[in-house]
Amino acid sequence: MNSLSVKINDSKSVYSTEGHNRIEFAKRLFYNGTEISGLKMDILKAAGKHLTMIPTLLQVANLRSFDLSVDDFKIPSYLSDKGHELLSVLLFDKTNGARPITGGKAKSVTIQELRHEMMKIRIDRLEKQKDSIFMYLSGNKPISTYFDREGISVHQQIIGLSKRVDTTCLHPIVWELNKRGEEIFDLLPQLEEYLDTWKGTGEIPELQPCEYIPLLDNSVYFGDRQTLKSLIHTSLVLKAYGNLKKLQ
Repeated sequence: MNSLSVKINDSKSVYSTEGHNRIEFAKRLFYNGTEISGLKMDILKAAGKHLTMIPTLLQVANLRSFDLSVDDFKIPSYLSDKGHELLSVLLFDKTNGARPITGGKAKSVTIQELRHEMMKIRIDRLEKQKDSIFMYLSGNKPISTYFDREGISVHQQIIGLSKRVDTTCLHPIVWELNKRGEEIFDLLPQLEEYLDTWKGTGEIPELQPCEYIPLLDNSVYFGDRQTLKSLIHTSLVLKAYGNLKKLQ
């Protein structure tokens, strides 16, 4: 750092001593290999406003060495019967079926039934996302149309219209859509085959990025991917439970 003429602020530095290894990286603190970072106020506020964020709060807390067990978590008494039921469904999922679904007009389902329905919804969502990609790539006018209309001269390679196959010359949006399409085409057959051969153990494949990162959105590049993944998983759980209730 001295060679770069950058001074180190001792008051903001973390030092390790023998037997006490301390690290600070990106505002997260670690001591002897264990994370001891505090919980951010935004996730506490979110959990206070949206019950769907409570399982995420518990997950983050456990990662950061807070003793907040999902098994011991008590459902807040201020929740409505419906809120109680939905939160209990999320905790039922988090504990792999160990905690019962209670409150409201709760219906008895097994963890196998819930996960099976979640798999069906994931496949359906991917099919719809695939259709959206086709719509974006084939339903709109070529991007050169808009440049020509405004009388703007631009090199064809810059806007992804070159005949070269080198993907580096593709327009970023075209490149992203193509990449997402490839990911979906790879994942769909895997999920469909898994669903066909699934033995009902309760374990299902983990969500993949193409399932929770939005198309053509800043979240693709700048969003908190772990939060996006958690929110999509939560929506899957509640949607699957709702579908199962309708069948009963």
